[in-house]
Amino acid sequence: STVVLVCFAIQLMSIVQQLTRGVVDDMRWTWCIILSVKFGSAWTNWMLLTRATPFVVDPITGRPNCMFRWAEWAVLAFVMAFVIDGTDSVSLRKPLSLGILQGVSTTLGACLPLATSGWTWVMMLATCILLFSSIYARLFARWRDLRKLQNELSDNSYHLCKVRLATRLNELTCFFWTLLAVFFVADVIARVFSAYNPSVNWGFIAGCVIDVVAKLYYADIVDTNLQYFPVRFR
Repeated sequence: STVVLVCFAIQLMSIVQQLTRGVVDDMRWTWCIILSVKFGSAWTNWMLLTRATPFVVDPITGRPNCMFRWAEWAVLAFVMAFVIDGTDSVSLRKPLSLGILQGVSTTLGACLPLATSGWTWVMMLATCILLFSSIYARLFARWRDLRKLQNELSDNSYHLCKVRLATRLNELTCFFWTLLAVFFVADVIARVFSAYNPSVNWGFIAGCVIDVVAKLYYADIVDTNLQYFPVRFR
């Protein structure tokens, strides 16, 4: 509960900072999305702190799963993937596709405790990983496009700056979300193949910390850059 309280306090300060920061009119929709993401994450931690929220024990691995956290991630995985990939996009297809893949992957992960057999559980996890890996394919495509544009456009090009921002956000997404996946898999392996069953749910704590750091980091980058770009290139 102490970790959740600290995470909530940090997120609350971040929300206050966002509300007191000016916003350029044509970027107000992005500002609203970022604020909604912060509110959603803070509300989840508040509910975890003040309410008896459900933890479902996975019958296959013995791992307790915070279903409130999974519900938050299922929604925000779609939203953040969509917003981040749409930073430099001129169409909805790619951002929407990436958002859907990440949302479905996370939703399927939330359903793992419902698996009735080890085989079903493994197949569900494999599908989660396959869908999740789409962010790496997108990152490799962005690196390729960025190298090409750097040879074709000047450093002060608006489009190039947007592509750089999108690439940076994609890199951060891959890093933080992979950390969450690694801690999850490590926790599962330890519980299945050893007598690991600690009184402290370290997997949950790691998820809380990574979640709050990740959201603060790339939400601030998106907000700062989208405030700066219209002024710089006006």
